[in-house]
Amino acid sequence: MGEHLVELLLLLDACRRGGARTSTAVVPYFGYARQDRRGRAGEAVGSRVVADTLASAGADRLVVVDPHTVALEAMCAMPVEMLTSVPVLADALAEETPDTAVVVAPDLGAVKLAEHHAGRLGLPVAVVRKRRLSGETVQAGEVAGEIVGRPAVVVDDMISTGGTIEAAVDVLLAHGALADVTV
Repeated sequence: MGEHLVELLLLLDACRRGGARTSTAVVPYFGYARQDRRGRAGEAVGSRVVADTLASAGADRLVVVDPHTVALEAMCAMPVEMLTSVPVLADALAEETPDTAVVVAPDLGAVKLAEHHAGRLGLPVAVVRKRRLSGETVQAGEVAGEIVGRPAVVVDDMISTGGTIEAAVDVLLAHGALADVTV
């Protein structure tokens, strides 16, 4: 991820030095978006640092796909255009997903995304209640929604370690969802 960011910064600088009047940074995956606030004193706000660095390198506008948080727009000194991949992904899922399936948010942060997918697919939503124990360890125990005997489609905007997805799938299976799980 870091080397791609440096490559983008170098391209922006080259465009600026080459006389470009404007430059738009198109970032399909804004990898530092999860760092959108300080968890404790002394932590960096990575998304703000990256946004400021893009602007310093010459970006006048930023286009991102499904950022982890809409707060990214407020952190940027430049205009931000947010695109979504949900229609394309939901259309692809529609071809493979039975109408008895349920769309599952693996945590509260993914509820809006799950509802967006479910709305396009005409399916109900379930939510897994998760608690993060550490950076890599999560605990999931409850599911809100009807999942018994249904295939599940788990949607999340970002997977770093896979811990949230693994915990969600384990809980879904333990509570009666079919083993036919799509992530």
